[in-house]
Amino acid sequence: MPENPLSLWSPAFAHDSAVTILMGILVAVACGWLGCWMILQGLALVGDAISHTVLLGIVIAVLVTGEVTGIGMFVAATLTGLVTVVLIDVLHVSSRLKEDAAIGIVFTSLFALGVVLLTVFASRAHIDAQDSIYGKLEIVASRPGWMVGGVEIPIAVFRMAAIAAVLLGLIVVFYKELLLVAFDRQLAASVGMRPHLFRYGMLAALSLTAVGSFEAVGPVLVVAMLIAPAATAYLLTRRLPMMLFLSALIGSLSAVIGYHISFWFSVSAAGSMACAACGLFSLAFLLAPEQGLIAGAWRRLRLRLKTGRENIIRRVWKLSAGRPEIGVASREVAAALALPGWRYRWLVRSLVRRGWVDVAHEPAEGLRLTDGGRVQAQRLDRAHRLWETFLVDTVGLSVDHVHPAAEEVEHVLSEQLVERLDDALGHPDIDPHGAPIPRSQVSDQTPGVFVLSKLRAGDRGRIAGLVPPFAASAFSTHDQGPALVEIARLGLTLGQSVEVRGRAPTVAAWVVVVDTRREIEIPHALADVILVRLDASLPSISS
Repeated sequence: MPENPLSLWSPAFAHDSAVTILMGILVAVACGWLGCWMILQGLALVGDAISHTVLLGIVIAVLVTGEVTGIGMFVAATLTGLVTVVLIDVLHVSSRLKEDAAIGIVFTSLFALGVVLLTVFASRAHIDAQDSIYGKLEIVASRPGWMVGGVEIPIAVFRMAAIAAVLLGLIVVFYKELLLVAFDRQLAASVGMRPHLFRYGMLAALSLTAVGSFEAVGPVLVVAMLIAPAATAYLLTRRLPMMLFLSALIGSLSAVIGYHISFWFSVSAAGSMACAACGLFSLAFLLAPEQGLIAGAWRRLRLRLKTGRENIIRRVWKLSAGRPEIGVASREVAAALALPGWRYRWLVRSLVRRGWVDVAHEPAEGLRLTDGGRVQAQRLDRAHRLWETFLVDTVGLSVDHVHPAAEEVEHVLSEQLVERLDDALGHPDIDPHGAPIPRSQVSDQTPGVFVLSKLRAGDRGRIAGLVPPFAASAFSTHDQGPALVEIARLGLTLGQSVEVRGRAPTVAAWVVVVDTRREIEIPHALADVILVRLDASLPSISS
C-alpha cells in the first residue's frame, strides 16, 4: 500500500492500477479460451507443462540474441513448447510410461534446465530469476509504452491484447473444426481432418500466449488462468460457447478481485489473482446448480427419499395383493423394508401429505393406498417387470438374478424411458416370472383409454381416436396424414367396436376383429397411435 494515503487518489496511481488489472484480464481471457479446449481434450497437464518449459526457450533466446524481447524469443519459446509435446508423445508411445508420467518427466526436466541456465547466466541474460519464476505484474505499468489518447500504455499490454485478438480470430474461423476435434477425434479424422495438426497448432498458440505473458506475470498466473477459469466454467454449463464466455468472465473477475487483495494485503498481484481464480472454482465446485458438490448431495438425498417412499407404497401394494381397499399393518411394512423407525415414520408422513397413503387405525396403524398411491404403485410395478423382461430377453441374464437389479433401477426410470422400453419389447403381457405386467393408460384424466398396442387378447372396446401427433411413435409428425391413410385402408372408423384376438406370430402386428366380424392385422407402429376405450360390457365379436 502506498505510504501516503492521498496517493490513492492520484492519476498516476489510478493509471498504474488500471494497467495492472488490464494486463491481468488480458492474460486471463487468452488463457481461459485456450484452457477450455485443453480441458475438453484432457490436455490440462500438457498446458501446465508448456507454461513452465517456455522458460527454457526464453533463456536460450536471450542468450543467443542478447535481447529480452523480439521475434527470436517468441520463436524459441514456441519451438520449446512444441518440443515439449513431441517429447511427451515419444515417451508415452515408445515406452510403458503412461501419459501423466511422461508429462511429469519432460515438464520437470525442461523447466529445471531453464532455471539452471537462468541462474548461471542471469547476469549475461539480463533476466531476474525471481521475477521470471514468480512474475512481477505490479511493475508492468512502469515499463516503456506507446501513447494512446494522451495515456501511456505499456508495450506488454499491447502485445497481450494482440495475442488475445489473434486467439479470438482463430477460434471464430476454426470453431467447427476445433469443436469436432475436441469432442470426437475419430470422426474428425474420418472426414479428412488431421486432429494432430490442430492439437499441435493449439499447443503452439499456448506457447505463444505463455511467452507473451511470461515476462510480466510468470508461470504461476499463466497456469492458474489456463486451468481454473475454464474448469469453473465447465462446472457451470454444458454448452461450449457459454463455457468460452464464462471462462473469460471468471478470469476477468479473478484479475479484479486478485488485484484488490494484493493491494490491501501487500502481496504478489499475480499470486493473488491465481488464488482468486482458485477461490471462484471452489465456490463453483460447491454451489454449481448441476455439477456442484451441494447440488449432487441434494440430488442423492432426494433420490434416497424418493426410493424410500416408493418402496413403501410398492410394499403396501404387494402385501395387499393389489387391493388398495385392504389395509396393511404398518409394522409389517417397516419390518419388510428394514427401515429405522424415525425414517419410516417420516416417509409415511410424507406419503400422507402427497395423498398417496391413508393411515387407518385397523389393523394397528394400517396403511391403505389412495387412488394416487395405487397409480404410483402400478407405475413402479410396471417399470420393475419391464426391466426384468429386458434383462432376460435382451441382455440374456438368468431369471433368478434380475430381481435385485430391477429393484434398484425401477426408481430412476423415467416415464418416457419406460414407454420406450415397453415399445422396444413389443408390449409384453407377462414378465419372466410369469406375473402380469401392468399396462399404462393414456392419462389419469382419461380412465380406461389405452393405445391399441397395450391391449391384450380378449380385450374389447371402441376406437376413441388417435394420440397427439407429438407422441405418435413411427407416425410422430405434426401431420397425422400417414396414420389416417393407413387407418382408411384398413377400414377402421371412429367409435367402431374392436376385439383383440392376439398378436401375429411372425410379424410385429396386432390381430383384431372389428364389428363387421372382419379380422385384420394392425402394424405395431399404427397400433401405437390408435386409442381404444375399453368396454367389457360389449358382446364378444369373435364368438
